[in-house]
Amino acid sequence: MTVQAILSQKGRQVVTMGPKQALREVCETLTTHKIGAVVLIDAHGAIAGILSERDIVRALAGHGASALDRAAEDFMSSKVVTCTENETTDQVLGRMTAGRFRHM
Repeated sequence: MTVQAILSQKGRQVVTMGPKQALREVCETLTTHKIGAVVLIDAHGAIAGILSERDIVRALAGHGASALDRAAEDFMSSKVVTCTENETTDQVLGRMTAGRFRHM
């Protein structure tokens, strides 16, 4: 199965936010959309990073509740790995396993 086949069934909507938005706002967005990560984009629409539930847990563990008032960019992963629609699920899952991340 290819990424294209998955997207044709699941949809192509990607939830994005700005990197300056408060972590609290990211948490609200994740909850509202029932998703596990949000792509952070800069003012030009380029990918600045990704912020997952795991990143938020690490932020809270390291900084306590005050982390919720800090910018998402303080805790995001800036090295975002992407794929193409022509890649197979095995290829994508292999890269995710090797990189130890859950969202692509």
